[in-house]
Amino acid sequence: MKNEIGTKVDYSIESLIENAIDVLKDEYQDYDDIDDAIHEIADNEVPIYYWDIAQYMAHNFELLHIDTSSKESAIYEVVQAELYEQIYSGLSEFINSEEFQELKDKAREE
Repeated sequence: MKNEIGTKVDYSIESLIENAIDVLKDEYQDYDDIDDAIHEIADNEVPIYYWDIAQYMAHNFELLHIDTSSKESAIYEVVQAELYEQIYSGLSEFINSEEFQELKDKAREE
């Protein structure tokens, strides 16, 4: 969701996952392997700009509690990895849902 000047206003992880699911619904038939689709869509949905990553941290307090002690990466990269994992997990749950099975069945009938 964007405001009147075109900047993003919803920085919830749920919204990020919902957007990824919408992309998957539209594009899953373009892939030979559904796992490839999930990985690529999850990767494409992860924010790359520091401002956006910082906004996700500010609006999702659970991201502030990520254990970074065992990682040698910058905090932004750690948050990106966590967002990727959450998006991937959401997409994985979706492909096992009845809604996705119905979507595939409907596409086969057409």
